[in-house]
Amino acid sequence: MYEEKKQNLESICQGLLSLGFSRAKAFMNLLMVSCSYLEAKNVVALTASHHYHYHYSNISKVSDNLCKDKEEYGKVSETLLCYFVSTCPVLVSKTGSGVMYYSFSQDMCMAYKSASACLPDKVYGHQANSLGAGIVEGYKLDFTHLHASKDWVLPIAIEIVAPEGNATDLAVKQLNALIADDSLPFGKTLCINNIDSSYGNAHYLSSLHTHENLINIARLRGSMKVYPVFSGEQKAKSNPKIYGKTYYLTNQTLSKKGYYLFSKQNLFLGKFQTPDKVHFLSHLLVILASWWLMYVAKYEVELKVPVWQQYSAKNKEVLFAQETNEKAELTPSQVRKRMANLFDTFDKTHYLPTKYKKGKGREKGTILTKREKHKTIKKIKIRPKRRSKESKK
Repeated sequence: MYEEKKQNLESICQGLLSLGFSRAKAFMNLLMVSCSYLEAKNVVALTASHHYHYHYSNISKVSDNLCKDKEEYGKVSETLLCYFVSTCPVLVSKTGSGVMYYSFSQDMCMAYKSASACLPDKVYGHQANSLGAGIVEGYKLDFTHLHASKDWVLPIAIEIVAPEGNATDLAVKQLNALIADDSLPFGKTLCINNIDSSYGNAHYLSSLHTHENLINIARLRGSMKVYPVFSGEQKAKSNPKIYGKTYYLTNQTLSKKGYYLFSKQNLFLGKFQTPDKVHFLSHLLVILASWWLMYVAKYEVELKVPVWQQYSAKNKEVLFAQETNEKAELTPSQVRKRMANLFDTFDKTHYLPTKYKKGKGREKGTILTKREKHKTIKKIKIRPKRRSKESKK
């Protein structure tokens, strides 16, 4: 399938420069340091890496030009996904009978943005923290993941849930678009979608029932009743409820939790503070592309750790495999620690900025327009009217 088009990381990075993105070189610089610079504690600090050849202000310029609005964000996201799927070794899983399939999962998380008063369309949502779950302001993000292997969960769709919309409808829209896209392999192969209890409802499942190549494995809430299809003569007062076999989706759940934790701690999913919504959308594209670049690099980097880190079970397993020339899959954390060494072997002339004699800066005396502040939108739940005692009689 798509494994035949496998390319190495350097050729994939050079190919990204030819996709027609504005400020493509600066974008690639930002991707490379996002994947490799371990010392950064925020997005601006990434520019201290020797792999970033631009001024730190270019982060804002890249965010301005990568996408202009929601529609262009969708086009750029689709372009990146099609490029990565066609060039990266996307592994296809096999069932016990040898049937090939892709493994999906969908989830929603909250991006904390209470400090950005100028961001429009913010909503209230639940966010887990060290003190427990709490109500925060920000954006609800809907993710569709491709489970490439045990430790690797790759984002293939990331979108902000609109204040007037809901995560279920957006998740259905994402999956329908991925399966219907002829440039992607998902509509031609069996797909298994692993979803948690928030999507285990009739509204979500019935909307995807038309896809013959899609199987949904849903975790249902303990209080939900499942009924068999009725046939024959009705004798009992109600159709008997049934409970199917119990399956545990622990591995999928842990993989998704690891994805969110890694994205927040290392790719600044929650720490990217900006007053511009378009800038945040551009950062989501950086996160998507960074995951795919790290996934490709796991086939090329060699794990080297200090002596005191060689005793952890995962490091010991990979180091032993390297000594015996066997295959061992590195985790995202292990790959990111060695990405800088891999980038050092690249020809950096492709990523150097074009030199200009004089750049046109801001004219003296320019007064910047004050940004408008937006209130956080509180979604009101419409509850059905209670019947009066007289109507019940």
